[in-house]
Amino acid sequence: MSRKKVCIDAGHGGTDPGAVGPNGTREKDVALQIVLLVRDALQRCGIEVVMTRTVDKHVSLSERAVVANKVGADAFVSVHCNSATNAAAQGTETYAFSKQSKGYPLAKMVHQELIAVTGTVDRGLKTKNYAVLRETGMAAALVELGFISNVDEEQLLQNAGWQCKVAEAIAKGIVQYCGLVWVPEPAQQYNLKVIAADGTAALHQIEQENRNGTVWAPVRQLAEALGCKVEYDTDEKCVVINR
Repeated sequence: MSRKKVCIDAGHGGTDPGAVGPNGTREKDVALQIVLLVRDALQRCGIEVVMTRTVDKHVSLSERAVVANKVGADAFVSVHCNSATNAAAQGTETYAFSKQSKGYPLAKMVHQELIAVTGTVDRGLKTKNYAVLRETGMAAALVELGFISNVDEEQLLQNAGWQCKVAEAIAKGIVQYCGLVWVPEPAQQYNLKVIAADGTAALHQIEQENRNGTVWAPVRQLAEALGCKVEYDTDEKCVVINR
């Protein structure tokens, strides 16, 4: 029996940043961070994953569909952040091409799993003539995780812990659609804490490793816990922490 194959698409990229939040968070960055986590979760469940991009580069809408069609994917899911001129707009919504399309059941399963963990307003399951839904030959869905134009949801969208939750939810919906068994993420052992200045609460717990007396911790999680923004400078080939 052949393995299920899924194409995961990070919206925008390269010269196209997508929507940009009030504090400068870029849709293309959030989408990429989350799809990489979705990829890991799907692979954990035995699914072969094809990505339209794994780095910050521009990929046209037609090229995204071509990637999925060329590999004969069983499902296609595109990840985005929403935006509106009304800064109060909020919530999560998921799209299929039409109610009769192969992607509608997929979109429904992914949306249900998302709403169970996002803590955002349920804006429902919708249909729209998006190119990546129209031009893909398999079941296809597009998720709008939250409104990057809403300052509260912008903060959620760039939170590493929240990104992990929604990535697992997207993957779980896909696994359910594929008729496979969901394999939960292994329990993590957290052994590094970020404590509030007054010492009253542990604000974050982060997994770290001690190698020969040197403590190693994930840069993104630690920096974001300290209120910094983490980016990757493709020209300098290095991680940049903005404070």
